[in-house]
Amino acid sequence: MWTRHHHEQEVKESGQDTTMDKRLKNVDKTPPWTRGREKVNDDQHTGRPRSFRCEENKLKIKELIKSNRRIIFSDWTSVYLGIMRCLREAVRLKRPERWQNNDWILHVGNARPHTVHVVLQFLAKHSTIQIPHPPYSPDLAPNDFFLYPKLKINLKGRKFDNVDMIQAESKATLRNLSKSDFISCFDNWKKRWNGCIEAGGAYFEKY
Repeated sequence: MWTRHHHEQEVKESGQDTTMDKRLKNVDKTPPWTRGREKVNDDQHTGRPRSFRCEENKLKIKELIKSNRRIIFSDWTSVYLGIMRCLREAVRLKRPERWQNNDWILHVGNARPHTVHVVLQFLAKHSTIQIPHPPYSPDLAPNDFFLYPKLKINLKGRKFDNVDMIQAESKATLRNLSKSDFISCFDNWKKRWNGCIEAGGAYFEKY
């Protein structure tokens, strides 16, 4: 078995430094502004974008969880179970042939309410087949690349006096979505699947 010890021994025999301190001895540790740097933004680099915007947002989420832990999981899970029951009933009524043969597949994200034991148990009990969703892939979730942008476009730049007005306007936006909107969504969805398959699951910027 190849171990870290073997690697360090190999590096040592090749004459290279083995400790982190020695490897960093040639790194320029002077502040960037003393070397003529004027811009304050980070340089572009490869890798997956961060999933949070700033430390302030992280603190707000932590405070929300501390203030009422029950609302985070139990309430959301019960709501999601209700949605799954409505979905199954809709499939039964609108696609009876697929319902009878159990010839339909459920694709959801990796949000906590989607993956808790009680939800998975419910889906297994009713033999509902799920497509596993890869982590850090909102580009493959129709809500993220289709539904939420529709809501944002309609609500952007507008001010509302209370939450009820926001909810009413959001519902109106959803009701105005046409059949062609959903057809375009599913076509785009399949295009994104193929893009992910062709890339072998690797990270890429555009389809």
